[in-house]
Amino acid sequence: MELLGRLEEIDAAALESVVCRALGSETARIEEWRSEPLGGGTGAALGGGAPHRVTGSARVDGAIRRWSIVVKVLRAPEGAANQFNQPDIGGMFYWKRDALAYSSGLLNALPAGFAAPRCYGIDEWDDGIRLWLEDVAEPAGKPWSLARYGEAARHLGRFNGAYLAGQPTPDQPWLCRDVLRWREPVVAPIWGRIASLDDARVRRAWPGSLAQRALRVWNEREFFLDALERVPRVFCHGDADRRNLFARDVANGETETVAVDWECTGLRAVGTDVANLVFASVLWAHDPDPADVATLDRLGFEGYLSGLREAGWTGPDDPVRLGYALTVALQFGAFAGSVVVGFVDEAERPRIEAAFAGSLEDILDRHAAIQPLVLDLADEARALLAFS
Repeated sequence: MELLGRLEEIDAAALESVVCRALGSETARIEEWRSEPLGGGTGAALGGGAPHRVTGSARVDGAIRRWSIVVKVLRAPEGAANQFNQPDIGGMFYWKRDALAYSSGLLNALPAGFAAPRCYGIDEWDDGIRLWLEDVAEPAGKPWSLARYGEAARHLGRFNGAYLAGQPTPDQPWLCRDVLRWREPVVAPIWGRIASLDDARVRRAWPGSLAQRALRVWNEREFFLDALERVPRVFCHGDADRRNLFARDVANGETETVAVDWECTGLRAVGTDVANLVFASVLWAHDPDPADVATLDRLGFEGYLSGLREAGWTGPDDPVRLGYALTVALQFGAFAGSVVVGFVDEAERPRIEAAFAGSLEDILDRHAAIQPLVLDLADEARALLAFS
């Protein structure tokens, strides 16, 4: 049976065991249920994991209780590696990594304020994996305030900071250790076009003198990459932007940040997670206004440093700032995904625009809006390296 078809042919007993775990009752009996695909999954649209929400009701001790669970189907790659669905255990999007993160126990003891969804079960077949996860959705259409982004950055700092303060870093072979060098053959041809400045999309993405400044970062990429490898490494979520983060009120009256989609998790330079929170949220999540990126940058980094300190880290700020600045310059400059997406052939336009829920022009405009700060941080990284 085709993997996604199993959502419609779920064994009732298997589903009931998952619902019992979700409701915390061994006697829950399902009355009815239905499933629907969850929108907004870029990786799913381009070949990665496909999330669905399964909802229904169950009878528990004579009463009817509603329940909602997210089931994520991970497809085994067929043939050549898809960018978002890779057989290589070291690849950025290794197809099993999300399931391995939950089954490893690494997500069971995250610091206060930061959490992963509860995992109710993992089913595995030759052609794929099915993850049963806690539904942590927020009310639709409720944007975060800039202060809430700062709070999420603090929670990420607590998470990453534990590994600077003495907690052993995990070393499982399936953890992702690189998200940049693998992009080089993909983006290199596009930088040749950028250098010529004869494409209207180049002028749209890097107005004025920005293209020349961006090209300098590309030409210095090995210098930046080598420097980034010397920055202290921590266990990271790896894709911690607004699309994968949810706010949830907890019993003590505070709000925690719940992170989903752990398929890019691994060992990365300190500062990586907050770089994604600030820049990937503006670029891809359509939540923060691009005009607010400078404020978000300040609040995000301040919150992240606070979280690192709360985790017990007492080191200097400069290595953190360097990791942040280098990650931004490389991930959102020289190796920016928007460089690839914004310059696809016209034949690919409908598929890409559907996956990213926006026009190519909108992607290029958001890219252009963050580039002045991206390139200023590249300048800052150079200055920090000159005095290190």
